[in-house]
Amino acid sequence: MARWIISVFGTLVACLGLWVVVSPRGLVQFADAFLTPGGIWFAAALRITLGLLLWGVAGASRTPGILRLLGVLFVASGVALPFVGLDRVTQVAQWGAAQEDLLLRSVGLLTAGIGAFLTWSVWPRRSAQ
Repeated sequence: MARWIISVFGTLVACLGLWVVVSPRGLVQFADAFLTPGGIWFAAALRITLGLLLWGVAGASRTPGILRLLGVLFVASGVALPFVGLDRVTQVAQWGAAQEDLLLRSVGLLTAGIGAFLTWSVWPRRSAQ
């Protein structure tokens, strides 16, 4: 079940990245949804949950070391997010919104690549199907 959740998450992340490539200001719109006190707590809980799932599926993945590292980073960022606070997160989001479309598209490509990597990493090998 965790493998399936990570696969869906990776696919959604890849789609979000492609959306940003097509519509760079889409990233700004997406980030704005989390710039509330409830949004910060939701993002923190989502990061912690996904980090634990990444750690859990790492052993059965194609890239266990990388997924464990990503799991630790997700959990750490989820724990840190409420301490960073809404004001600082909003400042970072405003800085990002002020960037050129080319930079935002580059972030979108990177995001799409990370999502595709996550999906590929947890996808069973032909011999394991």
